[in-house]
Formats: sequence, C-alpha cells, structure tokens
Amino acid sequence: MFSCFAGGSYPQVEITRGWKTVLLNQFHDSLPGSHIPPVYLDLQEAYVEAVGTGKKALTAALDGMVAQIDTRGGAGAGEAVVVFNSLGHGRDTVVQVEYPERALHVVDERGADVPSQFITHYETGKRVLVFVASALPAVGYKVFHVVDGPGKAFPAVKVAKDLLENALVKVRFNGEGQIVELLDKKTGRQCMDATKKGNVFQLYEDVPGKYEAWDIAPSYTDVEFDISGATVTVVEEGPVRSAIEVRRNFRDSKVIQRIVLGQDSARVDFETWIDWHEQQKLLKTRFHTTINTRLATYDIAYGNIQRSTYRNNSFDEAKFEVPAHQWMDLSQADFGLSLLNDCKYGHEAFGQMMALTLLRGPISPDPMSDQEEHWFTYSLYPHGLSWREAGTVDRALDLNTPALACVTKGHAGAWPKARGFVEVVGDGVTLEAVKKAEKSDDLIVRLVERHGASSDVTVKFAFAIQDAGEVNLLEREETAATWKGDALSFFVKPYEIRTFRVRLAR
Repeated sequence: MFSCFAGGSYPQVEITRGWKTVLLNQFHDSLPGSHIPPVYLDLQEAYVEAVGTGKKALTAALDGMVAQIDTRGGAGAGEAVVVFNSLGHGRDTVVQVEYPERALHVVDERGADVPSQFITHYETGKRVLVFVASALPAVGYKVFHVVDGPGKAFPAVKVAKDLLENALVKVRFNGEGQIVELLDKKTGRQCMDATKKGNVFQLYEDVPGKYEAWDIAPSYTDVEFDISGATVTVVEEGPVRSAIEVRRNFRDSKVIQRIVLGQDSARVDFETWIDWHEQQKLLKTRFHTTINTRLATYDIAYGNIQRSTYRNNSFDEAKFEVPAHQWMDLSQADFGLSLLNDCKYGHEAFGQMMALTLLRGPISPDPMSDQEEHWFTYSLYPHGLSWREAGTVDRALDLNTPALACVTKGHAGAWPKARGFVEVVGDGVTLEAVKKAEKSDDLIVRLVERHGASSDVTVKFAFAIQDAGEVNLLEREETAATWKGDALSFFVKPYEIRTFRVRLAR
C-alpha cells in the first residue's frame, strides 16, 4: 500500500507475478491441508518466492518514504523509529521493533515520553523493544525517538500468577491458566462463567471416516483425553504490557502460552506456541461465558454471518463447526465478548459457550499433517453493546495487521514527523486496497462496508484530486464519482464493495 506514495518506480511486474502465484495456490485442497504430501513441497517453494517478492517491494517502499521524512529529534535524541499504519483509520497500538537492549526510553514527535519496555518475542525468541504508539495517522506514519537513559516512570500493568488487571479489565486465573473471572470494568459486567471457566484446552479423538482431512464428525466429543496439569509463572511486568506464561505437556505434544494484557487495552491476547505431534486428535479452546443470546456472529470476507447458538433442529445441529476469518462474537443487548484470531478459522458457539479449533491431526491423505511447531495468537475482547458499536472489526484488524516500525538515523526531510495519506470517514467501512491501476499511473482505492448498514462515506487524501471515477473489480466500466478538493464522497449500501480510480496532484 505504501509503495503508491513512496516515489520511484512501482514494481508492477514483480507484484503481479507474486499475486498470480498466490491466486494459483488458492485451490481448495491447497488451503485446508487436504493434499497429498508432495504438493506441499511445491506450495512451500512457491510461497517462499511470492513472500520474498512482497517483502522486497515493501522494504523498498518504506525505505523510500523514510528517506523523505524529517526524522531529526531534540537534544539528546538518539535514533528515530518511524511507525507506519496501513489501515484506513487512525489508531493507538503497541509497536515491536528489534533494538539493542539497554537503559533507554522512547519519546513521540513532540518529545513526550511514552511507555516502553523490552520483552522476549514469543515466536522468534529475540529480545525486542515494545512501546505505545498513539494517534497513528490513517495510511500514514509517525516518528518516535529512542533516548538513552531512564525516562518518565509509568505504572506497570498489574500481574500475578492468577491475575492480570488494568483500568479496563480484570482477569483472574486458576492453576491451569484457565479464566475464572473476566470483568469488563467499563460496563461492570462479568463475562466468564466461574464454574465452567474460559480458555479451557480440550483434546478429543478425531476419526471422522473416509474424508479425515475434510470432515469433523459431530461425535468427536464422545472421546476426550485428559490433558490437565500446567505450570503458571509471571514472565512480563511493565508499563506497556504484563504477561503470565502457561506451560502444558500432554501425550507427545507441548504448549507454551503467554497470556498478555496491555496498559490501555481491553484486549487479552493468548500468544501460543504448540509443538504438535498428535494424530487423529482435535484440540479446542473453550470459553464459557455469561452471555445470553440466540445468535453468534462470525466474520467472513467482506461481511459476516449469523448462526444459532442452539441446536433445536437438524439444520442447526449440522452447523456445529462454523468457518470464520478474523473474529466471532456473542452479544446480548447491553454487552458482549468477541473472540479474535490471527490464523485459526474453525469456530463454535453453543448456548453461552464459544470455542476455537486450534489443531487437528488427520493421517489421510497426509500422514504428517501439521506434525510440527505452530505459532498463533487469539484474543478476547469484552465490550459494551454490540460488536458494531464496540469496534470489533477494528480490534481484529489491529491484531492481524500490526503497525510496521523502521529504525533510522536522524536526518532532514521534506515530509513532517507525522502524516496520513488516505483516511476513511464512515462507520463500518474499511479500506481494503490502495494500488497502482493496471493500465495507468492512477490509484485504485477499494472500500467495503462491514456492518450491514448504509452510510455516507468520505475518503480524504493527502493531495488534491485531479480526476476520479468509479470502476468495477476489473478496473473497467467507469462511471462518474463525486469529489471536491482532496475528498471523495459516496453513499454506501450494506456490505457493498466500492472501487474508485483516483488521480492525485503529487
């Protein structure tokens, strides 16, 4: 996305080649793990090449932008960290960057201290600097500086082996790392059933028959294996985030899970590593909530679906496992709970329970399916009212699209220390693509309505619009668009996808 504003040549040939490789490998057996083993060797080789192409283009775009930014700091300021936000709305988030560990503090573009600390990254094992990046501009950047020596002291997020707490939420755990209390302080609501608990790992026998890699039989719960026995320790305590770590060994597998709470966040993250060596088994995590609702909502591409939380007929019984992308939600009239994830797509809701399928171990057609290490994160987000008012879509985007940080020396530049390039103003509308047009140097901007509502939308650009039109997904059949100055405006219908060609005065 940033390459459209970075200057220099746009690597259209390379991006197109990489994108076609990704599309080629969207075949239905390629995605879910239901191919024979040799296919995945080819897939891995193809994806390594495509990902390498994307990383090369992204690095060149970010470097091109950083070179144009004024990254000079005040007296005593060390290196600059330029934080990029690719989302179409501004946000507050936590940034991670590899940096030599020493006594230091981080300041924003005005020189004000921001909370920071060093942690061990759960996936790479490297020590990284994390800090709070507030008010990041939409599709833009903001400059921070690393300063040697201690800075302002910020209070740490409360943590103990059985507790994580900040001003927004309070979470209590038992000795298994299971949640016995989840209090949303803003609403005063208790979200978890203390007797049945939350984040309950359960391992089941999974032998659905002939089509092992494709199916989950509704009878899988008939045989469950005991995987109790965990150790809980405090592993992080700081002003940005605190965490406990839950270690669990069962059968031939191991789980290390870091449960994290940020200082100003209502989102509880479960950063998870599993060394999985189970065959014909299914692993779920379940959350037994206090929420009363007949329907659960599930995120899908460019929209959402609802399914019953009860199984009163054969149709609902058949929908016990529901595919979803970045989140699912249970909400009653006054509060709710969203379950977010960054790569796990099998969901379940039954009564007041919500669940996420973490891993399976089919032996046909690939007897070694998923027999390896896995890293993933899922999150709980308690909220008032419905998922729409609570901004669940934005929380899921923040988890799945982290801000990018580039470390650079202080230098002069024509661009200011904070700047946004594209901002979407309109409830429930997300920016899905900003790219160079296929047959011109204009921009293609694609937006989607995700709340199932109609609204007026304005898209603001950093430059004046010279010309604009609306096109279809193939960038053809152009019709007139409404624009004035640097703003494009339109009326969007529920779940509508809109694509515009925009020529900017740059």
